[in-house]
Amino acid sequence: MTPSRAAPAGGDAVAAGTVAVPAPGVVAVAVADEVVLLDERSGVLHLLNPSAARVWAALDGRRSVAAVGRTMAVAHGVDVADVAQPVSALVAQLAAAGLVTLSEDAPAAGAGHGGDASPAPGETGGAA
Repeated sequence: MTPSRAAPAGGDAVAAGTVAVPAPGVVAVAVADEVVLLDERSGVLHLLNPSAARVWAALDGRRSVAAVGRTMAVAHGVDVADVAQPVSALVAQLAAAGLVTLSEDAPAAGAGHGGDASPAPGETGGAA
């Protein structure tokens, strides 16, 4: 197996309204504050740093990339503008590696899944 590291970086990004969900055949294992992803199809391991691991946990197929960025900003006490591009770029990297499936249609808020307002696993909700 070949390890690789996925971390926010410049380059391609996905649209703010895009929704991502882990792809079938991708197994995530938390190791301390990082996450190791195993792509069972290719046998490749991907190591997510702590920030990327928190984004991964928020990719539930319900929240848009923009909502994930807002969740991360609130959790870390920073401006949304400071995290929007890195979150979008990370999701683009995960998609390029086949680790997530993308959809342009976010479910409506309150449609039985918590919508964009629910915090990511391990994150707390609250006003900014």
